[in-house]
Amino acid sequence: MHSGAAAAFSTQASGHVIAVGDRVSLHMEGTLSGGGALPKTQEGAPLKFIVGSGQVLPGVEDAVQGMAKGESKTVKIAPAQAFGAEKQILSVPLKEMNLPEKEREMLAVGQVLELAGGERAVVVKLTDDTMDIDLAHPYAGQSLTVTLEVVDHELHSELHVEERLVLPEVIEEGDNATFPNRGDTMVMHYTGKLATDGKVFDSSRDRGQPFQFQIGVGQVIRGWDEGVMRMSKGMKATLNIPAAKGYSKAGAGGVIPPDADLVFEVELLDIVRR
Repeated sequence: MHSGAAAAFSTQASGHVIAVGDRVSLHMEGTLSGGGALPKTQEGAPLKFIVGSGQVLPGVEDAVQGMAKGESKTVKIAPAQAFGAEKQILSVPLKEMNLPEKEREMLAVGQVLELAGGERAVVVKLTDDTMDIDLAHPYAGQSLTVTLEVVDHELHSELHVEERLVLPEVIEEGDNATFPNRGDTMVMHYTGKLATDGKVFDSSRDRGQPFQFQIGVGQVIRGWDEGVMRMSKGMKATLNIPAAKGYSKAGAGGVIPPDADLVFEVELLDIVRR
């Protein structure tokens, strides 16, 4: 993955270094290029997140990788890896939102939507078929200088299975250069199986038609959003998805029972930029 964070100074510590999928707790303070300041975490609880989950700014996720417990570092993060560009318009087909008719009728320009992961977006345009939303943060367009101090670090393997970030188990490498961004359209083949007995419940290959979806906007199960985000174009991989990040207690379509762990063999054929 590319990084928009440039290190200014670092104090080293010993121990395991932080990698994607690990959970970290850190103190952070930062200043914006426009003159504002972020709240200091030292004044409250440390910021805790799983690296690669998209819970924090991309530049912070990039910067913390390779650090260790007890280490501190100051980095400058470019706007694209901080709060993003000034306008981040995403067009979403309404039929893919699976909204109840009443909720769909209540949509309006200017409405603030709560997205998966706690993010917010503003509806800027509505047609009969699509909804345009602006994902821009109030601090969008500004660079950020932050000081990070790692106060705790848990390895991916130490987390409860339902807490772990879904990471692709590589079958065949992709180009290792072209990765998804939120809102991009993924073009994929997949075969889905029940983890308990390996029974196939769905396959795009059997239909002879690749599956397409926009990543990071809640169009697919959480395990897909997490796992596919770490794949590069052309990669073939296995995604092992616990029930909590799949269809949970509800199951799906009579073919996926409640609380079923799932295994998907996937191939990322193409990435269509938004």
